[in-house]
Amino acid sequence: MNSPSHFLYNRINALPAAFYLALGCLLYCFVRFSEISNLIAYQAGDSTIWMEISAWLLTIIGVHLLSDVDLRFAQMLGRLATRNVLAVNAHQLEQLQLWLLKKANRYALIAGIVPPLVLLGIYQFVYNVFAMETLVGSRGDTSSLLIAIVLELMAAFIVGSYVGRSLLYSQFGYFLSQTDLILNVQPAHPDKLAGLRPIGMYYFRQALIALLPVLLLSIWCVLNLVWPAAFAVEYKSVYAGLLLLALLAAILILVLPLWRFRKLMCAVKKANVHTVDLLGKNIVALQRQLTQEADPSALLKDGATLAQLQQTYTAFTAMPTWPLDRHRIQLFAVSNILLLIPVLLTVTIG
Repeated sequence: MNSPSHFLYNRINALPAAFYLALGCLLYCFVRFSEISNLIAYQAGDSTIWMEISAWLLTIIGVHLLSDVDLRFAQMLGRLATRNVLAVNAHQLEQLQLWLLKKANRYALIAGIVPPLVLLGIYQFVYNVFAMETLVGSRGDTSSLLIAIVLELMAAFIVGSYVGRSLLYSQFGYFLSQTDLILNVQPAHPDKLAGLRPIGMYYFRQALIALLPVLLLSIWCVLNLVWPAAFAVEYKSVYAGLLLLALLAAILILVLPLWRFRKLMCAVKKANVHTVDLLGKNIVALQRQLTQEADPSALLKDGATLAQLQQTYTAFTAMPTWPLDRHRIQLFAVSNILLLIPVLLTVTIG
């Protein structure tokens, strides 16, 4: 029979990380309740607290979306194995998933520790260069500051651990190249992405999640322009700079993991050039033969063969070199351009 402490430990582990972040956000709002009340009632005080609260809400949403990252990656591997794109048997697939999961846990621990240490370093720097009053700011007292710091460190650890897991899974192409496992690119696969659509969709979703901070910063850049009295002048350039960095990170999160698969697809397409030429030659010869064919049964058989050859020829020549369809690439590009508009407005108007 499990002890009460063991039961409590299991129950805590069973709750999602987003739940603890939500509790942290509520406690953070409670600590700074007087400031929020003044802002709502009298429009007085440090209005950047809304930025901090919106960052908490964004973190909750982001962590919730990343909470099943291990499961989604395992499902992606399973789909690749089912399609025979990833040439593994059931035992090899299980071993690969376990190996990657262990590495993901290690990455999560390391990446979870780094952000809190950086945050502590920033607080220590502000304390040394300026004064304790600068750290306390509008939080009211030192105890409120300490509670806020503890909550921020907790959030930083949770976010960092999920970033670490995502970073590990973004190196899947590299890890695969270090093993004896073979990735079978299939030009004629009906998904029109050489069988690699699950890979593209997984990393596309990761990139969309990475756009959430960009969206938040874009909103705040716009608010800086339409509500300038509520912000310090220097915040405009700070938000614009952070937006550019976050946007670059989101682009890299999509492009870098897919780049190794793009190289593989390009190599396969280049290697199939001779095959395509032979197919074209056979298609032309068969078309010429059909014009001279008199036997109806032979004509029907040759016609079916010709249709199959033409279908294969089209699949080989139209094979893409990215494991992501053009519609989603365009959607991602347009989203980035739209989110960049606040920066351009800040530069031209601000």
